[in-house]
Amino acid sequence: MFQCVPVKASCFTLFCLAWQIVLFLSKHMNKFSSSELRSISIFSSLSEDEALLISKGSFHSLFNRDQVIAFQGDWGETVFLLRSGFVKVRSFTEQGDEIIFCFLGPDELFGEMSLLDGPVRCADVVALTPVDIVKLPRSSLLHVMRNNTNFILELARVQCARLRDLNQRFALHTSDATTRMLAAIAYLVNKLGYPECMGLRLPSIAQQELACLAGLSRETASRVISKLKARSVLSFEDGAMYICDPQPMIKRGLIAT
Repeated sequence: MFQCVPVKASCFTLFCLAWQIVLFLSKHMNKFSSSELRSISIFSSLSEDEALLISKGSFHSLFNRDQVIAFQGDWGETVFLLRSGFVKVRSFTEQGDEIIFCFLGPDELFGEMSLLDGPVRCADVVALTPVDIVKLPRSSLLHVMRNNTNFILELARVQCARLRDLNQRFALHTSDATTRMLAAIAYLVNKLGYPECMGLRLPSIAQQELACLAGLSRETASRVISKLKARSVLSFEDGAMYICDPQPMIKRGLIAT
């Protein structure tokens, strides 16, 4: 009579099995298709072959709030496409003060400057919320750029829009604290805001982030926000900011009517 003897898999066998599972999941889960890529405005000019070339080398990554996605000075072989959540692009002065260049939301790119002036990252990118990101291969994007002028124009429009925002904020850097804070809030409204019954709603952004964006100290920013709340310009509910009265921003030409 035969007796069944359990066979213990070696550590190496288990490792190989686990690795095969990882490879299978990375290949088949959260796959970013060429049609998804072409549905995004900046990639709408791509042919099916161009979109397939980029998408087949892409992969998803998830990041938690406050996690650094890209470090200034790092070598960058990928361009990032933000699918959900919000990030900030920042640097630091020699004195250690944080400078926020911009906030980015769903379907926006970052790291694209490596396509134009070399692969070294020029700023940090930090998650403000949990984010889902698709990493696109730089080599494939460069290949497409050599043959698709419309795609180059779309990239240029992205850069121009961000430069225009920076110019406007720089022009206000000598304005009073209230105007600078309203300009920072108006920037967030244009980037991230959406209407609700209580007014224009902004995602939860730490007060320190608003202070950095406005170029104010945290204490000054706190005083200005308190004043705007007292005047019923702003309100806060469930961690979100609501713009209840946009007139102060409209009068200053910060947002359109």
